[in-house]
Amino acid sequence: MKNSTRVKTNPAYKLSELLNEVQRVHRDEVKLYTSGHLNPNKLFNPNKPTHFWSGSLGPIRKITLPRYQYDDRTAQMEDALSEFTIRTALVSESSDRPGVLKTLDFQPHRDLLPNLPISDVALEEKLKEERKKLHDEMFKKDLKLPDLRLLKYKKAKNSRQCFSSSSRDEYQFINSYLSGVTKKDTFLKFLQIEKHVIAKQDLTESDFTGSNVSTCHEKKLEEELLKMHSKSPLQYNRLQVYGDIFEDICSSSLIFGDLLKEVKNEYEIYMAILLDSQSSNEYKTLLAQVKGMEKRTVMTSDIEAARKEVKRLVKQAKEALERNEKLRNELKLEEFLDRTPTTPESSESEKIEEKLPDLAEKIEEKRCKILIKWDEIYALEENIKNNMTHMGIANIVESSIKSIEGEATKLETINGILKKKIMDLEMKIKENLDMYKVSREEQQKFWDFLDNFISSEDTEEFY
Repeated sequence: MKNSTRVKTNPAYKLSELLNEVQRVHRDEVKLYTSGHLNPNKLFNPNKPTHFWSGSLGPIRKITLPRYQYDDRTAQMEDALSEFTIRTALVSESSDRPGVLKTLDFQPHRDLLPNLPISDVALEEKLKEERKKLHDEMFKKDLKLPDLRLLKYKKAKNSRQCFSSSSRDEYQFINSYLSGVTKKDTFLKFLQIEKHVIAKQDLTESDFTGSNVSTCHEKKLEEELLKMHSKSPLQYNRLQVYGDIFEDICSSSLIFGDLLKEVKNEYEIYMAILLDSQSSNEYKTLLAQVKGMEKRTVMTSDIEAARKEVKRLVKQAKEALERNEKLRNELKLEEFLDRTPTTPESSESEKIEEKLPDLAEKIEEKRCKILIKWDEIYALEENIKNNMTHMGIANIVESSIKSIEGEATKLETINGILKKKIMDLEMKIKENLDMYKVSREEQQKFWDFLDNFISSEDTEEFY
């Protein structure tokens, strides 16, 4: 064995052979140590004494008295009490467990349990038969379960309906889920009770912000507005629809309903007083101003109309220029013919000279109108460039503003958390300094050094 535990040194061995030899030697050494007196299975392991109650070993029967000293009822009562505590030990007699628990199954002393008389043994056998018979009858009979009278679940549509208790309670009768014939029927009935009685599915539908209620009101408002005529001159019907929807919101909300109703009443009173205090002329001017507010300062339709008007004026100007050119040619021809003076021709030339100034004035007037329209077009283009933006750009700017606001709120919350942590750290540092009995001057120097270190440029570059 000693020779087997040594590694055989051979210069011709490879690394794999050397490792295999080391493994073999290690296995042999482990086997040597565990097979000898160091094996834990061979160590002395005495059983520890255990304490237990006497009733767990069975009833300790006393010496029976003669039958003439007690009646049958007393015997039945004593037997019933003894049967109540029979064999309550933790481990059975046929237990194969090792260790401490096996010591609980030791056999009781024969001298403590005297032999029973024949009459008591017969009575005990009879009681066992009756008990077995009753047990079999209980399992053979069908268990008839009655219907359960449960409160009917009502889903509340709003918070005020939850709070109001004017509605009467309604009950329903449901079969118990234990009355199912098979396990599948039992499970299906249990799911039905969970759905209709417990209403577990409503727990997952959390409407903490009230978004579902707001969407319902929005849908109702949209339906009512679609029913109305959009070309009606007065918008009193539309205002009535808004008022009805707002009234529904006030009546459905338990927390803010009364407050919103007060706001609505105050606003209606204010509008009534304002309309009564205004005169008819002022009311008409205000109505005209409100109608004017519906139109923007510059509309695309106005630009298109101005552009068409400019095209029409340009066309008229071109026609006038062509006619002017024809008239100029005719004028040159007339001047050439005027060299031979005649009386009737002179009268006609005077008429033409009278007409020419009128045409020139018209052309000049048209030219001025064209220039004015061009100036208006340029002004409209400048107004569009300076005062108006594209819808897509506005949406992008709005989304960027919302994202910036969200980041700002995040930074504010982070800043608050950091401030709280800084205050906690300051309190801990003060407690530690006081615990180590540091003087006030040393504490002040420490705080000054910490402030200078935080406010220095090196720390700013680091962060």
